[in-house]
Amino acid sequence: MASFRALSFARRPFTSSSLCRKEVDLVTSAYLNKVREVVGKPRKKMRLFCFAFALMGAGVVMYKKQLKSKIKNKCVLIVIDGWGLTEEKHGNAIANANTPVMDKLCSDNSQQLEAHGEHVGLEEGLMGNSEVGHLNIGAGRVIYQDILRINMEVRKKKLIENSEVIDAAERASRGNGRLHLLGLISDGGVHSHIGHLFGLLHSFKQLQVPKVFVHFFADGRDTSPTSGAGFLQQLLDFLIAENYGELATIVGRYYAMDRDNRWDRIKVAYEALIGGVGEAACESYFFLDNTTVALPNGLHIKTMTQYNAEFPFPILFPPVAHQNVLAEWLSKQKVSQFHCAESEKYPHVTFFFNGGREEQFEGEERVLVPSPRVATYDLKPEMNCEGIADKVVEQIELGNHPFIMCNFASPDMVGHTGNLEPTVLACQATDVAIGRILEACKRHGYVLLVTADHGNAEQMIAKDGGPHTAHTCNKVPFTCSSTAHSFKRAPPTTAEGVPRARALCDVAPTVLYLMGLPKPVEMDGQNLLEETATRGK
Repeated sequence: MASFRALSFARRPFTSSSLCRKEVDLVTSAYLNKVREVVGKPRKKMRLFCFAFALMGAGVVMYKKQLKSKIKNKCVLIVIDGWGLTEEKHGNAIANANTPVMDKLCSDNSQQLEAHGEHVGLEEGLMGNSEVGHLNIGAGRVIYQDILRINMEVRKKKLIENSEVIDAAERASRGNGRLHLLGLISDGGVHSHIGHLFGLLHSFKQLQVPKVFVHFFADGRDTSPTSGAGFLQQLLDFLIAENYGELATIVGRYYAMDRDNRWDRIKVAYEALIGGVGEAACESYFFLDNTTVALPNGLHIKTMTQYNAEFPFPILFPPVAHQNVLAEWLSKQKVSQFHCAESEKYPHVTFFFNGGREEQFEGEERVLVPSPRVATYDLKPEMNCEGIADKVVEQIELGNHPFIMCNFASPDMVGHTGNLEPTVLACQATDVAIGRILEACKRHGYVLLVTADHGNAEQMIAKDGGPHTAHTCNKVPFTCSSTAHSFKRAPPTTAEGVPRARALCDVAPTVLYLMGLPKPVEMDGQNLLEETATRGK
């Protein structure tokens, strides 16, 4: 079939502008196969190449050669989830783990990056998270997050002016007079904030919605495992003070916010919300079952932000488009790429890394490696590190993609359980996997960059001596395996020339520098590397 397509191409002249890279590779392969059929195996590859060159025309071969010459260094970028840096050894799963690969990478050639607060577009002092981290890493600029936009509207009491808020109030008032608010209720600031709920309740009270029901998804992952009681009390106090709104459902995020297709968990939350099926529980709130008041049928649904591009629901705060993020820019440069993660973090290496875009860019290949099917990841702390390493090493050996990126989820996901020893094992498994990728990079001429999206595993014990399950505000590593490059001593600067801290926004410009590609004007992050005297050794 490929040979037939190639022969049909021969009826028109070839030009560099008429073919994409995949077509060029297909045509080249097809013609070489056809030549083998006609003239048999030549004694030298050059004879075969010259025959195809003459048959196809110089344009195609020159185009392919020009494309390859653009790439100065092929690059692998690893993002470790939840790998922060601190001098504190007590309760530090990373420091207590045997991690010779990361230890050497960090000691040989590394820098430290900020991954929290204003450095990644969050409120000052707010810990980073996986979504924000991957968004900033992939965008090459500080991306100001939805939480800042919403916080500003709440502070200015402008939620009541939001067209979707007004529409929701009018629909409820015209219907049965009931409006339901469902979501994670804590001050974690990763997926939600309790202040936003209070802002919505204020607005719907002023808009005179007769009945508002709150469905409480307890946290315990981005906040303390037992913090749910405090936030529940805050909510009850607010409802009493305002004399408005009712608490309808209490369910833990373990059930209501599962993202690994665990339908047995989702069913618990679904039945609580829809059918009023539930029971009281006294476990930590991350694993809270549910107590319920049934919801009516025929709901009109709106979402605070865009949770999935395929959802048809109206959005109170639609996403802001980010142009020329790393994945898009590589695609425009005709550089193919490979993104890989296990299911827990797959959206982060696709949707978030790609600037909030669900669809693949041209030349982008994606692979999802299933996460293990266990109740909690401390039962299998390595998760699927090996599967991720298998896929990445395979792509390095094939050499089809000049840019490869992946995520290792286990330090973060196991860290969220608050269990120190399994998190130590998770860090060790991650280090082994990175070692395999590093050796493959050395064999096949790739430069390996390793960073993290935020901290977590380095702080497993809270100040009160209990388990610490949330992210941290600690810096994260940024390492480079190239002996021809070293990190600049001088810090990056702002547009006004003022020195600033190194941050996640500097990763993408550094990748482009290594690959010898220009940086788009939209990226205001800066390359952190320079050539060293050891170049060529």
